[in-house]
Amino acid sequence: MTERVKKLRKQLLEVKPALSIERLRLETEAAKMFSGAPTALYRAKILEYVLQHKTVKIYDGELLVGTVTEKVRAADIFPEYASGKLWLYETLPMISQRPHDPFEISPEEVAEAIELLHYWDGKATEEITLAHIIGGPAPIVYVKLGLNPNIDYSSSAIGVMNMTPPESVVIASDIAVKSGEIYLGFADRFSGTLIITGELAAVTTAVEEVVDYFHNALGYVSCPITKR
Repeated sequence: MTERVKKLRKQLLEVKPALSIERLRLETEAAKMFSGAPTALYRAKILEYVLQHKTVKIYDGELLVGTVTEKVRAADIFPEYASGKLWLYETLPMISQRPHDPFEISPEEVAEAIELLHYWDGKATEEITLAHIIGGPAPIVYVKLGLNPNIDYSSSAIGVMNMTPPESVVIASDIAVKSGEIYLGFADRFSGTLIITGELAAVTTAVEEVVDYFHNALGYVSCPITKR
């Protein structure tokens, strides 16, 4: 490893991870400017505005330049993907002090971020896109999905849900498990997919409770619950 690379590596690893609000600020400014435009043009104009106004950083010793944020090592906030009501409103004020995985951000930046995020309430892509119940599935379906085979197939059911942002599946899993006697077959916080099994009545109740909470308490858009 050359001295140049060692220096860059040291710079990256020694800095405390931070949270950047620049993209949040620029995206909110652009969203207000281009509100009402056709969806494709609206998204394109926002991207153009962010790229035109984003801070450019080139650090000493870099041969391949470019960075996601204006800070050495930081995460962005994507308001169009998830507004603050899912977790950011609660987490941001203490994110720099939390014991696990803290992110550096000033109190002034926290206050500005929360104010900006309020604009996105009801505008972000927070939705349940699939809520389906399979009644009496064939045993082979369980086998192929790797689900619990020790069930009574005559009264069984599988509930399949998908949601965005995908982290929502953590909340959905908790609601489903607490709703009754169901088995949590699969929950993926990267794809937003949730699969539960159990008796038809229990699975139906679990899916209904998840949809009801997300729609009425969190303000998510939700597709109809389907059954077959």
